[in-house]
Amino acid sequence: MKTLNISDIKGIMNITADTVLENEKHFCDLDAVTGDGDFGMTLAKGFKVIKVELGNFDSEDIGGLMKAIGMSMLETCGGATGSLWGAGFRAMGKDAKGKSEVSLVDISEMVKAFIQGMQKVGGAVVGDKTLLDALIPAAEAMAEDSKSEDVDIAAAFKHAGEAAAVGAEKTKDMIAKKGRATYLGKRSLGNPDAGAEAISILLRK
Repeated sequence: MKTLNISDIKGIMNITADTVLENEKHFCDLDAVTGDGDFGMTLAKGFKVIKVELGNFDSEDIGGLMKAIGMSMLETCGGATGSLWGAGFRAMGKDAKGKSEVSLVDISEMVKAFIQGMQKVGGAVVGDKTLLDALIPAAEAMAEDSKSEDVDIAAAFKHAGEAAAVGAEKTKDMIAKKGRATYLGKRSLGNPDAGAEAISILLRK
């Protein structure tokens, strides 16, 4: 597969939403170790609404869909999760504005935009023990694959998921520098970041 259309994107978002809902408790349990324990519940709240909105979205504009998802996350989730994921999806929507079809190169740029949107809000970088420790390596893997015409989108996502899994595992050895986990200091060692683990699971579906 070399390109994705709006129907393909909706399918991916549906799978993502289902995966979030299936792992709601798991994500909460991970977050309970270093945070408030509500990450899974908050994320699930947003993706429940997104599943409904996917069926109601009748435009062929992929950017418009991403922007709508971002606004939904911002309004439904609230708090840090709503702000970060909302900003990420809205930045992705801006990058893909007017596109009815996207290539691997386009998708790679959309993921970069998602990261930049999150960083504008949260300011995190690799090593801060956040979801970006999984997402940034995934984006780098996808960007590398996008340079080759021989790599299709499914294979690129597989590589990205593998990179995300490695990144999420590394967060066990990190001291949190962002979010509520910072209050734990060295006590945050030994446990993976819930957001990074979520990215790893979502990208490997």
